[in-house]
Amino acid sequence: MEDITIQNVEIETDSLRVALNALDDAIRSHIRMRDLIEELLLLQEGKIPARGAVGRGRGRRARGKKTLRETIVEVLKASKTPLKPIVLRDKVLDAGYLTTATPQSFYTAIFNTATNEPGVVNTAFGFQLKSQGTDKKKAKTRKKRRSQ
Repeated sequence: MEDITIQNVEIETDSLRVALNALDDAIRSHIRMRDLIEELLLLQEGKIPARGAVGRGRGRRARGKKTLRETIVEVLKASKTPLKPIVLRDKVLDAGYLTTATPQSFYTAIFNTATNEPGVVNTAFGFQLKSQGTDKKKAKTRKKRRSQ
């Protein structure tokens, strides 16, 4: 492959961030598509049961598996930045949480569960744990105001 050199080119930081976010979204979408195709192959081979084949009614969590709330907190602990609800949903699924819900209803479940969790705060940038800097920033601001 040929080396490409760029000289005297100025690109705005915001444009680079938008391009990076679009690339991340595309990668996440392709990973999700690959997972769905793998699941379909396993289903066709008979290695996993069909989602609706178990019975009617609410699905039950397997013994010893994490709840949605526990999985959300675990994912937020691992994240260094706040997560938008749609990204949080994808990361919860990537963490191995199994659900038979439709994507829209699972998104709603994620949003409601994260909103009602006492240790989680919904900022303008997304959900994050309270201990990940929100309280510290407010405390520093209060100390600065008092000292002035």
